[in-house]
Amino acid sequence: MHLIVESIAFSIPKFQLYMCSSLNMYLHAVLLLFLSCLLLPQPTLGTDMAGTPNFTANVAAITNSSFFIAKPGCPLYCGNITVPYPFGFGESRCYHSWFQLTCDTSSDPPMLFLGDSDSNLDVSSISQTQVRVGNIVTVQCYNETGDTIDELSDQGSWMNLGEPGEGLTFSDTANKFTVVGCNVYAWFSWWNEDRDFSTGCLSGCSGNSEVLPGNCTGIGCCQIDIPKGLTEFNASLGMFYRENETEVSSTCSYAFLGEQDHFKFEGKSDFGFPNTDTVESRIMRNVPVVLDFVIGNQSCSDARNSGTWQCHGDDPLCTDSDSGNGGYRCTCKHGYEGNPYLNPGCKDIDECSNATLNNCHENAKCTNTAGSFNCTCRDHYNGNGTMCVPKDSQLSGIKLSLGTYVIAQLIKLASNPISF
Repeated sequence: MHLIVESIAFSIPKFQLYMCSSLNMYLHAVLLLFLSCLLLPQPTLGTDMAGTPNFTANVAAITNSSFFIAKPGCPLYCGNITVPYPFGFGESRCYHSWFQLTCDTSSDPPMLFLGDSDSNLDVSSISQTQVRVGNIVTVQCYNETGDTIDELSDQGSWMNLGEPGEGLTFSDTANKFTVVGCNVYAWFSWWNEDRDFSTGCLSGCSGNSEVLPGNCTGIGCCQIDIPKGLTEFNASLGMFYRENETEVSSTCSYAFLGEQDHFKFEGKSDFGFPNTDTVESRIMRNVPVVLDFVIGNQSCSDARNSGTWQCHGDDPLCTDSDSGNGGYRCTCKHGYEGNPYLNPGCKDIDECSNATLNNCHENAKCTNTAGSFNCTCRDHYNGNGTMCVPKDSQLSGIKLSLGTYVIAQLIKLASNPISF
């Protein structure tokens, strides 16, 4: 392959410029920079332009999956639910004192409950930062005159996770308090340091055409955020307009706290009596309550200084809780694996031991580093480690020819005046 470069000469009469010394210095700097980029070897970290390790998903999958281990000699499963430490059940050594669970093997499949055998909060899943438990729905149903049907209604629902600072709180980012019904309101109350707090959500209707399925906008369905750090709450329902004075018949209304992404309002059909096809059963089946968990009631720095810090391994990440109740969370950084709450904790992943964990070229050497890896082209190859070509290949020849031409032009400009 030959490259033909043609030059075009032009001039402007009666005008000539000569380079000043500063321009000469600038061109020499450009020349040195170009030479360094062209001629120096280029071993690189196996990263993209943003500095994020390649094959992130594969490494992240190892980091996440390796968290799910129990203490040696302790059960890891209750039915089909994985129970990683600091949670556990059985012997007291199998769990942190605040994260005791109960596995009821009398049911088929076995059911996992929060706390001791007296608990009625069933656990559906545990992640590195959260626990999902079953829901409780407040219900009120009405007859044709708008009076409450007592046998189908309750006086409210209540959930209690224990005292503030004992590890579990209702997630303020994943949950929303929701009321479903026509011309009803729901109270959401909680307690903190001997003080009572309440907020509410009001759902109104004035015509059939207004109640549409979809998002909760206040017409037939209303949602509100909850504050941070809650460990207990009470939900109750009431009417502000008699049902027989509106075109829309809200036979029943419902209030609950639950994971917002798992609930979809289906319109007027959600106002029916409780049965296997109504909104209550759908909530109980599909909309869990999300709990955040942390360790202790100290900050990361206070736990370190007091000798009670429980993040183990090589450089684990410790994050303070923002709930207002204290506590911290331990995680393994990207490129590490293990359960940070159990010894040996977080350990480096050797990305070079598995080709799916790095993006080094087949003609490159992969070198494992703490939390990452380096790719370097082997002898007789050029490239950045993720792409390596033989030094005598056609591509290298083209690169060298272009480099030689550009260098010659820079030298010429640096040593001669420019005429116009």
